[in-house]
Amino acid sequence: MIRSSHLKTIKLSVGEVSKTDVVIAYLDDIANEELVRMLVDRIKTIAIDGVIEGNMFVQLIDENPNSVFPQFMTTERPDVIASKVLGGRIVGFVDGSPSAFSCRQTSAKSGG
Repeated sequence: MIRSSHLKTIKLSVGEVSKTDVVIAYLDDIANEELVRMLVDRIKTIAIDGVIEGNMFVQLIDENPNSVFPQFMTTERPDVIASKVLGGRIVGFVDGSPSAFSCRQTSAKSGG
């Protein structure tokens, strides 16, 4: 949906056994690069045998899973994820999962 040379992706592998692919996507020069680095670092530190589904993955990377203000939202709608990317958010996809996730933290460069 987004045909832009500014769309960047980072592919990571999660799970000692499953080696599940996780892809982080964002718009370069719009998304907060520090948040991208923090999210990638957090994903790299996950120590688990396997990740099967996106909602499970979000629980693993959420710093405050019991907060009434969650850091991530999940959806199965590609138009919603595309609008989040265009709004400067960082989104992610877990291989084999129909849902995608978006960081609720807004980009510092987009005024939020």
